[in-house]
Amino acid sequence: AVAIGFEAGLGVIATGLGWLTGWPENWTLDPSWRALTIGLGISTPMIALFFILLRWPLPPLKQITDLLDEFFLPLLRPCTVLDLALISIVAGFGEELLFRGFLQSMFVDWLGAIGGCLLAGILFGLAHCVTFTYFLVATGIGVYLGAVWLVTENLLVPITAHAAYDFVALIYYLKVRTPSGSMDYSEDSTIA
Repeated sequence: AVAIGFEAGLGVIATGLGWLTGWPENWTLDPSWRALTIGLGISTPMIALFFILLRWPLPPLKQITDLLDEFFLPLLRPCTVLDLALISIVAGFGEELLFRGFLQSMFVDWLGAIGGCLLAGILFGLAHCVTFTYFLVATGIGVYLGAVWLVTENLLVPITAHAAYDFVALIYYLKVRTPSGSMDYSEDSTIA
């Protein structure tokens, strides 16, 4: 409930700031199967990056998983798959409305497409800064999602990509992987 409330609050803040400032003038949120399909396809490289980084035994990447194990896993462990789906969808909407829809739109007006996309991506990275390495990864993802929005001109595409990425990452991390890094086997499962 706290995660959903926080993420939804970001969307409300973005919408309120947009209304107060007049940005964005060009939000396009076209709900279509095409946008959803493109968004799911766009999530594939992010999901691949997640699994590559999870398996890469570098100390900075291990620091991220250690922090997740210590702080986030206990908070989110009781969530059901439906809870994780809802958190992912609300996070996709809330964060993308704020970082792409409001901030990037404003920055693009001030700095041009590339500058606006980069600055919004950096702020996205800072908002996810649990370690320096995670800041770099999140900044890259923020720039990627920003570029997707610039190309598709439909905010639903990065929203869908973001939600799909979060859902796959949460499902894998919370329902498959255990804090020790091994697979989560129940007592009645058979291990050969």
